[in-house]
Amino acid sequence: GTYDDLTNTADQMDFETTILSRFDMVFLVKDVRDPDRDYNLCKHMVSLHAGEAVETREGPLSVQELRKYLSYCRNRCDPRISPDAAEMLKNHYVSIRQAMKQEKATIPITVRQLEA
Repeated sequence: GTYDDLTNTADQMDFETTILSRFDMVFLVKDVRDPDRDYNLCKHMVSLHAGEAVETREGPLSVQELRKYLSYCRNRCDPRISPDAAEMLKNHYVSIRQAMKQEKATIPITVRQLEA
């Protein structure tokens, strides 16, 4: 099918709530048909597979610097939640669950969302 901008997004998705509850976030990705964009994307993909891709710097870090930073974080950082923050999070989760029970929400908040 195709996406209709004038129709509610939730009405266009054919997923059971049990499946949707397993995702932390759901993103809508629209395939906009634009010949210039399509050409540039295709050119980029072909150059990647041909080993010709030139690393460009669009943000504050190059791709290589970002990779090094993420590797450092994975190996050295071990964030922990404080007891006060944990208590606040537990209370907020329980209050959301209670409100959802009263409102009969269509997409349930589960322990998976708490973990995220």
